[in-house]
Amino acid sequence: MSNLARNALAQEALAAIQQIDDEAKQKKESQLRKLRDAKNEIEARIDDLAKQMDLLDEAIAGITGRKVAHTESEDKRGRMTKEQKSALVNDVKSKLTGGLRTVKQAEFLAQFGEDRRIQAARVLKELQEEGFLSLSAIEKGNPRAGLQITLK
Repeated sequence: MSNLARNALAQEALAAIQQIDDEAKQKKESQLRKLRDAKNEIEARIDDLAKQMDLLDEAIAGITGRKVAHTESEDKRGRMTKEQKSALVNDVKSKLTGGLRTVKQAEFLAQFGEDRRIQAARVLKELQEEGFLSLSAIEKGNPRAGLQITLK
């Protein structure tokens, strides 16, 4: 095979590789666009759900005669202020490092009030993503058994 034929073959291979890379990039961009659209739809639904929660709270207050407790510094999506989040992260870390190495997630979250339990679960997920701890199934193949928190 001559050098010219080898170069032509190499050029064809490089062109095919470039085409594959371009198609993969287009697919990723399409997926990213769809994910962002889905996220925007969810955020719109969260606002609707927050309004529905307000209506339910009003109905409950009408029946009980008492206002339903809200954390006023949270916005409609249930997000915390930076100060609240920082305090909760510190609280979660201190409870985790207070002699515990491994604990069931449900038992750990039970230490938080009902109003902070969901937020504490979100903080656990963030701490897992940061590598501070790991969440693993207590019993493989049994999702009802829950998760186990292990410090790293």
